[in-house]
Amino acid sequence: MTTPFERQAYETLFQAQIEKLRRMAFLFLHDRATSEDAVQETFTRGLAHLHTYRGGSKPEVWLYSIALNVCRAAYRKARAREGHADTTRLDRGRGRRGSTAAAAGAAPRAGRSRA
Repeated sequence: MTTPFERQAYETLFQAQIEKLRRMAFLFLHDRATSEDAVQETFTRGLAHLHTYRGGSKPEVWLYSIALNVCRAAYRKARAREGHADTTRLDRGRGRRGSTAAAAGAAPRAGRSRA
């Protein structure tokens, strides 16, 4: 259960980050309607799981991790609907710290090769 103060703080955080969240979702999903749905789902999930925020990182990081998970789920759903089952690009590097760039398909660092 969240207090009115916590809800207000969350809404303020979300409003401060909404344009960045929209941009991230669109870059990930390549569809404006789906990305708007993902941003709305991020708000809903964040509010529902506000009690899970432990304060070990910035609140923005917590919010972006929710958004990234929502985008991954939306991407998988869209791919399954299209008949494409390969989502390995999303799962590559998952479970490691700092794996967001790898999960988003960023280029590997110089001097390293992907096996």
